[in-house]
Amino acid sequence: MVGDLINNAERRANQNSYDDAVARLYRATELLAQIRLEKAYGYKSNNLALSDLPEDMQEEYKPRSNEKGKLLLGLKENYELIAKLNDPVGHKFKARQDRIINALTKRNASISAHGLTPLLEEDYKMVRDTLVGFMEEV
Repeated sequence: MVGDLINNAERRANQNSYDDAVARLYRATELLAQIRLEKAYGYKSNNLALSDLPEDMQEEYKPRSNEKGKLLLGLKENYELIAKLNDPVGHKFKARQDRIINALTKRNASISAHGLTPLLEEDYKMVRDTLVGFMEEV
């Protein structure tokens, strides 16, 4: 599924739909973390309870849980959790975190996300190189 999203992003970029292409790369990066959490630890990020975490992590994550005790984690928080579980995918994320966050900022400023700035081809290429490079490494 991650590969399909990456390929779909490339097709959308070839159609000059850079905002859409970047959104798909964002989703692919997010999905990779969700898959890693599920496959390696049995955690479904859309239904992860505070009580599912190791006891020594629960106090730290308590502020990120809702009234039902479910954790509300975004892309960055999922990778941070993976790193705290001493997982190599999380460590690779942490090593590249500044570049990845910079790339994600492009997506967040995009008109198709939270901003008003249409993305250009060079924006797409920077995001692609950063995110796909990370995903290929892990």
